[in-house]
This record gives sequence, structure tokens and C-alpha cells, in this order.
Amino acid sequence: MVQAITGSAPVSGEREVPYTLIRPDGGQGRAVCFVCPGASYLFDKPLLHFSTMTLLRFGADVVHVRYAYGKDNTVFWNLPEDERSRVMQEDVRAVTERVLHHSDYEQVLFLGKSIGTLPIVNGVCRSPRHAQAAVILLTPLLTLQTVADHLLTCPQAVFLAIGTGDSYYSEPVIRLLAKTRPNVTLHIVPQANHALEIGLDAEASLDVLRSLMRDMALFLSDRLPIPAR
Repeated sequence: MVQAITGSAPVSGEREVPYTLIRPDGGQGRAVCFVCPGASYLFDKPLLHFSTMTLLRFGADVVHVRYAYGKDNTVFWNLPEDERSRVMQEDVRAVTERVLHHSDYEQVLFLGKSIGTLPIVNGVCRSPRHAQAAVILLTPLLTLQTVADHLLTCPQAVFLAIGTGDSYYSEPVIRLLAKTRPNVTLHIVPQANHALEIGLDAEASLDVLRSLMRDMALFLSDRLPIPAR
């Protein structure tokens, strides 16, 4: 029976970051995945909803990091790009430290969507503490130079999914990753947009989602064999 536990992690001053810890069988799993959503692409959206289901099926605990960076957060969006990344890194680090302080996991994973990939690529992937973590990046912001640079030196095992119709898609970066980074598994979807959907074609978009979950499961199976039932 799936269990959901809410909590919050202090960051600085009086600010706290809420999160939800989801456990597949009530007790602690052998792995944990911290999920960082997009600005408006939240946990009820297809990519994150079915990613959560997939992770739970592999026996992993899932932590939804519930920071608030929607378009109505004008203070955040008026910050320079590097400052936005820094603030997000602080929030994700606070939740990560709070959860890991109380639990001992065999494997730690991070999954980000869109802007939620910033604290992972610019923070987690550069942290010696998480050198053995596995990383899943859904539609990362490849057109940002810092993201491209850090991905090209990232030591972790990475699963990266993006569509060629995404405004953040970068063919030169993808070519470099494919040529020089054997630790990065690429899932490139022709014509798919930033939601990994094919325009208004529902059937094609569902096929994309099905293929993505299948390939993500293959990536996870190398690290988390599905527990026997």
C-alpha cells in the first residue's frame, strides 16, 4: 500500500521547502528519487505522474520537492539566471539533506523536468557527495551554457529525454554528448515539444509517453532490479 508523508525542510531565515515522501509499501524503500518539477509542469502532469509510478514499481521511495517557482513568482523570475539556479539548488539541497539524514538508502536518484533540471545539473552533478547518484533529466534546458558545460563533465549515470521540437533542444550539445559521454543515455523524440508531446496528436503523444517510460525503466533496471512480489 502506497504511503505519502508530508514534511518541510528549512532553507534560510523563515523560509521552508515543503515535500512529499511517497513509499511504495509503507516501509522505507531501498532507493530514493528526488523529483524536481518544472515551473508550471507539476506532479499531476503525465511525465511526472507516470515517472513516479515507474519509480515506485522499482521499489524506490519518491520525494516530490514542492518548491514554488510558478510564473506568478515574479521575485524569482526577476533574478538573474545564475541566481535562480542558486536558489533552486539551496531548496533541493535542504530537502535532500533532511530526507537522507533520517534514512540510509542503497541508491539515490534525482529526476528533474525543465527548470527542475537546473539544481540537478548545476548542483547535484557537481557534488562529490552524489557522485554515485543516477540522474534523469526530462527536457533539460540545453540552450543554457552552464547546463551544457556541466552535462559535458557530469560523472553520474544520466538518462536524458528531449524532443527536437523543444525550444531548449540543442543539436550541437546532443551531438557532443553522444560522442563524448558514454555515461549519458539519450532519448531523443523527433518533433516533440517541451511537454514531450507531438502537437495535438493524442495517439502519437501517448506513444511517446509509452516509449519514454519503457526506456526509463530499462535505465532503472540496471540500478534497481524490480523486487519480487
